[in-house]
Amino acid sequence: MADQYKMTFNYLLTHREIPMQYFGALDDFYKKILPDPQMMQKFLLFSYNRAKYFAMENPDIEPAFEIDEFKMFMYGKDNKNILIINMPQIKTPPESFQIAIPASREKAGYYACELSFDPIKNEPCFILGEWNAEKKHSNHGIINVTNENSFAETLYGIVYGK
Repeated sequence: MADQYKMTFNYLLTHREIPMQYFGALDDFYKKILPDPQMMQKFLLFSYNRAKYFAMENPDIEPAFEIDEFKMFMYGKDNKNILIINMPQIKTPPESFQIAIPASREKAGYYACELSFDPIKNEPCFILGEWNAEKKHSNHGIINVTNENSFAETLYGIVYGK
């Protein structure tokens, strides 16, 4: 039972490495990285590799999955509000998860659709969590992520209040 609560690689990547990279230079992120798809790939792969090396040194963290590139698309008004980043397949259900970043500096925050375990039902579930600009975490609860649109719509509503 205790095994399932150990830190997953997904959690390490979304709650430690990307927020560290993201909040370290937020203005540069929006001016230089986000507008350039190649820079965005480098940013994500750099965060991924940092998490991978950290996981290798800690036996309580599940091994990193292999990844060559991140698939990205924009969602929202004029397709330019939220960047949705599809992560590669993982072996435990469900088969993928997503990272989403508001595409405007004014709404900057950090959102993750993460795989978690329901402590009562003892089964996997999805949680939508948020790191805001003050680096405070809040949880928006379990959401429907059966397809990319439902995840993006939920996220869009939270970020933009619509």
